[in-house]
Amino acid sequence: MIEVDDGIVDALSGFVSAAFAYVSRPERYTDAAKPAEEFVSLLLHLIRLKFRLLTDPAVYATAVKTRRWLPDGGWRRITSSSPVLGRLRGTLIEGLVLLLKQGKVSRELAEVHEQLSPTQRDANKELAVVAAQERDLAPDMRTWLETGEYDIKDDEVGLSESDDTAIAIALLAASDLPDIDASSLPDMINERSVRPETIAGIRTLAMRSAELKSQVQSIAKRRSLSIFGEVNEEVDFSPYAHRNVGKAGSLRVKIIKPGVEAAVRRGSRVVVRAIVE
Repeated sequence: MIEVDDGIVDALSGFVSAAFAYVSRPERYTDAAKPAEEFVSLLLHLIRLKFRLLTDPAVYATAVKTRRWLPDGGWRRITSSSPVLGRLRGTLIEGLVLLLKQGKVSRELAEVHEQLSPTQRDANKELAVVAAQERDLAPDMRTWLETGEYDIKDDEVGLSESDDTAIAIALLAASDLPDIDASSLPDMINERSVRPETIAGIRTLAMRSAELKSQVQSIAKRRSLSIFGEVNEEVDFSPYAHRNVGKAGSLRVKIIKPGVEAAVRRGSRVVVRAIVE
């Protein structure tokens, strides 16, 4: 019997990334589609073994990575015709509906569902059908399935999660502040052309900026928050970790603005997605 531990998602992701690291990608669709479908079948088996994986976006996102195994146009073909990919989307929707019945919206699951669909229109249509079938969902949950629009009220978000998001945004802003040594400012400024009180004001501003940056970083560290990604770094696209503002469907993307993640027991949780193109 397969033992499914907390490191299974990282292991699956690593396997997909390394599968064709040392050999050429298959040129024929049929040669690549078979291992992709077998991998998805493995995912389905693991989800059945570990119930909590049903609602984990990172699990389904590993299936999206198999698109790099396929030749051009192969991903749309396999998502359109493969029964096993259809079952994976159905399983994902089960997890999505389970959360919605608890009053929880998962944009990450919805985004991965879109990636596992032939087109965005197909994804929207499938979710609209689910909304029509799940008559016992709350009206706002059904509206979200149909339109993707949902206003989260303050009392619907856990305090710690809300705080993490606010701190994450502050951490990103603080990281953009320049590192200035206030003591060296007089050497950087032509004192003959700048009044002494102006230099003193600039020095005070630099010191307060450094203090603020340090305080935000300290609070973020206590909350186990950290920045991930470097500007202009090229990475594999993950709908769970990235918000794509560039060409849709890209496998490799470039980071425009880093994101923030929180360390949790089995790895990390994305708090603010990195912006990519």
